[in-house]
Amino acid sequence: SNLNRAFEEFSANYSEYAFNLVIIDEAHYLRNRETANFKTGSRLRDITESLVLLSATPIQTGSENLYSIMNLLAPERFENSWTFDYMLKKDGIFIKLANCLQRPSTTVSDFDELLQTECPINAITNSYDNELIDEIVENKNEIFNNSEKRMSYAAELREQVFYNNLFNRTRRRFVFDNTAKRKPNAVRFNLSDNEMDIYQRVTKLVRAPVWASTKLLVM
Repeated sequence: SNLNRAFEEFSANYSEYAFNLVIIDEAHYLRNRETANFKTGSRLRDITESLVLLSATPIQTGSENLYSIMNLLAPERFENSWTFDYMLKKDGIFIKLANCLQRPSTTVSDFDELLQTECPINAITNSYDNELIDEIVENKNEIFNNSEKRMSYAAELREQVFYNNLFNRTRRRFVFDNTAKRKPNAVRFNLSDNEMDIYQRVTKLVRAPVWASTKLLVM
């Protein structure tokens, strides 16, 4: 596409980043690694200093969707889908326990049932072979009666997951108190000559198909 060629041209002619920060909303449209969207996202990643992907549905048809998005963010860390699936299954217990703690309607019994099903106790050591899980089990009644502790321990569980420093998932039903209110605020800033050149070129490329279709409709 024209946009891909523009990014390739910039990468070939400039040594610095084109952007300090790029935020892509509805990032689940990048999940198919064979599409032009994914290739455009990959090229954009290579010319920006920081990349943030936003999506309400990062996993639509299976773990391969999540793998594609993580591979887009950090290809050097997630270059093998088999290894990704193995690690995802291995760390799945932390995600399930965190979800259990964060969901307001769950009880200690739900937590115990999940542990029994997904993470049987080690009969020899009489523990779960994980200090954090052992600590939660020991203090579970106190934790489940305190929403702040539930959220805190859920966060610690998520930190155990191998992709925790790249991925953050928040669900509205997990929020107990003090729900964040959106307050949009327009921020004005000046573009450098280089940034303005990129902005104008990309804007022209994006608008070109729309102008072409408009002319066809008028004719």
